[in-house]
Amino acid sequence: MSSLRKEIILLLAAVFLLVLGACIVGTILTPYAESLGAGGVVIGAMAGSLYIVRLFVGTPIGRLADRRGTLAVLRYSLMLYPLVAVAYWLAGNVPVLIAARLLHGLASAMMLPMAMAYMGEVSPAGREGYYMGLYNTVTMVAGGVGPQAATIIAARYGNRATFFTLFVFALLSLVIFLLLRRREERRDTSRQSAAVREPLCTRELLRNRGLLAVCSVNMAFAVISCLMGFFFILYPPTRGISLVLTGTIIAVYNVTSGLAQIPLGRFADRYDKFRQILGAGIATAAILVFFPFVSHGWAMMLLMAVLAVCSAVLLSASSACATILGRSAGMGSTMGFLGTANSVGMALGSLVLSLMPQRFGIESLFYLAAGITLGCTLLFAALWKLQDPARRGELENRAVAPEG
Repeated sequence: MSSLRKEIILLLAAVFLLVLGACIVGTILTPYAESLGAGGVVIGAMAGSLYIVRLFVGTPIGRLADRRGTLAVLRYSLMLYPLVAVAYWLAGNVPVLIAARLLHGLASAMMLPMAMAYMGEVSPAGREGYYMGLYNTVTMVAGGVGPQAATIIAARYGNRATFFTLFVFALLSLVIFLLLRRREERRDTSRQSAAVREPLCTRELLRNRGLLAVCSVNMAFAVISCLMGFFFILYPPTRGISLVLTGTIIAVYNVTSGLAQIPLGRFADRYDKFRQILGAGIATAAILVFFPFVSHGWAMMLLMAVLAVCSAVLLSASSACATILGRSAGMGSTMGFLGTANSVGMALGSLVLSLMPQRFGIESLFYLAAGITLGCTLLFAALWKLQDPARRGELENRAVAPEG
């Protein structure tokens, strides 16, 4: 096994543990906040506070990574995560719990985009989709396992035991990172030092039409993730589907999306990324419209699997484009900027989707998500075509590099 592959395995192991721990904690935060006396509005503010922090700090952190190096910023994040777990553990009232959530937002704004930036830095030209597919698989599988693990831990040891789980996983991730850092120091550091550059200012990032196009895809994917993660669970019971089968349907989305990332990443490396994103965005919007017309559990599960594949194409192709763009705009700045777009999508998606069922019925969730996805896809296409033709050609289709 090559030295680079060992480093990637170490990084992905650290990311998996942190995402798993964060998802375990996130699953029980609502019932835990309710036990502290929090109401609906306060719970919504608590849930959204993480994305609000990421919204404001994502781009500056990315620019810092281009100055100091992605691994340096990633180290700060991994040092914060044990403190996040301790803050959750000490949260005996709602204000402290919200403060812990804000600190969690800062740590996650440094961790996930910087891990993506590192994967982008080490990916060979023409294999961006495959390398980002590895990263996407790890995060999505961890996100799928987390809720089930949380219910087992909370049922056996209580809600607060999940905070201790995050603490242990955070320490393990920090140890793994130190091993990664030591391996990096023993290697030729020319690649890492080349990634450290004077970052683009926010105004320059906003003028990058290719980056803005990928941002629109990120926002669409964030809304879909918000729908599947927070609101879909409300729909199947209205069709007489049991809660157990509902959980299985949601798991189908997470597992299928995760397992599809690596083969779809290879596909993104070989074929026109623009057409992949455009076709997948339109197909995803169309599939969402069909959900209100499906009443049987197994049919809904099949439709969910198709949706997972289409949205996975959206993610894999856009991730490959983001990596290519990052080589000229700065990998840290690019991933931080895209993290900001994702946070906008999650924050607005949570707010807008939460208002729909009471006023327009539960089915309106799917129509709204479909409309947002279609709108973001068309915006992507318009911004993409405004790029320089030579740059478009480079992004849409790249020759596949040799293995290694």
